[in-house]
Amino acid sequence: MRLLRVQVPDFRVLKNIDLSFEKDFFPQIFPIGSQNGGGKSTLLQLIFILLHCSGDPEKIEYVVNVLHRCQLEDELDQKTLAIFEILTDNREEVKLDFFICRDAYIKDLVSNLAGQEEDLDTVNVDDLKKLQDIKQKIKKLNGQRERLKNIQEKLTTLKLEDETERNKLIRHLFTPEELNFLFDLDIISTIDRYLDEYPANFLEVIINSIQDKLGMTNAQIYIDAPQSQTLLQQTKIIKNILGINSLIYLCQAKNEKNQEIFLLCKFSQSTQEEFQLFMKELSSKIFLAAPSTQVFIFLPKATNKSLFQINQGNPDSSNYYLAMTDVKKKLSNLFTYDFLPVELLINYFIMARDQDFAQAIETGEYGNNYQLIRQNLNSILSDKEINLDKDISGITFKFKGDTNGEELYPEDLSHGELKRLSIYLWLKYRRIKDAIVLMDEIEIALHPDWQYRIIEDLQEWEPSNQYILATHSYELCQALTPAHVKEIEPKLLK
Repeated sequence: MRLLRVQVPDFRVLKNIDLSFEKDFFPQIFPIGSQNGGGKSTLLQLIFILLHCSGDPEKIEYVVNVLHRCQLEDELDQKTLAIFEILTDNREEVKLDFFICRDAYIKDLVSNLAGQEEDLDTVNVDDLKKLQDIKQKIKKLNGQRERLKNIQEKLTTLKLEDETERNKLIRHLFTPEELNFLFDLDIISTIDRYLDEYPANFLEVIINSIQDKLGMTNAQIYIDAPQSQTLLQQTKIIKNILGINSLIYLCQAKNEKNQEIFLLCKFSQSTQEEFQLFMKELSSKIFLAAPSTQVFIFLPKATNKSLFQINQGNPDSSNYYLAMTDVKKKLSNLFTYDFLPVELLINYFIMARDQDFAQAIETGEYGNNYQLIRQNLNSILSDKEINLDKDISGITFKFKGDTNGEELYPEDLSHGELKRLSIYLWLKYRRIKDAIVLMDEIEIALHPDWQYRIIEDLQEWEPSNQYILATHSYELCQALTPAHVKEIEPKLLK
């Protein structure tokens, strides 16, 4: 997949954006430069959310969050949000025109077909919103049911005879997320209260409360499911009418001005089925990497606002960073530049070990995947090497050639070293190939020489990808031809 062109006429700080990414350029690495406030991060996030989430009902909530920030002028019934030209793996060019509109725009399309379609008298544009809401409600109820079942299973398998040990374990039994979840459902208030009031049958009380809540949840799903099916049939007529005009309905939301706006997409192919298949493939081929300190426009407004507030329940933590942990589980193609994703690194080693063992079973000889991975990782570190703990619980570093094997502390490694290691690891572990990789401020923490070298690194680590980099770095831009570098206002000073 390749992104050939992106146009954003008017979204937040982005005005009259029109960038082309030439398909015959080598390497396929394109920096986007501007001064602070130019909207580079906003642009990458908008590209990622529209192309990664629009075709996936499980991720449409992030598109809805972006719609909350969209404005539609009073005199307009519709306005372009973004236009993309995509080159597929089959070398076909596909155009996606995302635009927002009012319900009046859709009603006009419906009225223009009066007499040509049956059952138009039953068509109600509001049903699109009702269907979206009830789908979200059922999704939330199903998620609640699964979490309750998991907690219930954990509790029913807990059997400790000694009361002191039991109470000690109970205080640490629930994760912070589970405690908040149970508290929100009024199943518990605090662990201490239940230990005081029910020292003998604490587990029984909690399990019974969970069982009652499960019954209520199942009953609500049973009530809502038929309504969802009815709305599905009614909205199918509207979607068919849109399809006649080569339009795909994606979602809708109320923006900050309390306007109800719809997001539609004009697809250069013909049918809804073709759109879904194309978007499924495209979604798997587009990735976003950004600093862990970035503020993302696709999160709920209240979540972003929490950055400026103290979490009263735990002043040492932020609701924003807790929310980001959950977001990264749902958006698997999103990666943040943390110090070092240790769990990812360990899983990478385990994957290589398992490949070697599988080869031994098949051929009688162990493979060299584990050793090769370790050599490649060590080649990224200038004078250090990485080792996996014997119990596979962590990693250690030491200087290369150090016969004493003295272990280095985390502060002995530079931020730049860990960042290069993280990017390499992400690309290799996720096996990101033939993809569109959006990377925001990749140069942070890198020495100017490494900023220049990161272009060579990306080309070496996975040359089949197209990389689009939002940057402030002159050194990074100078590693490519001037034609590779795209600029948006306010431009970098020469």
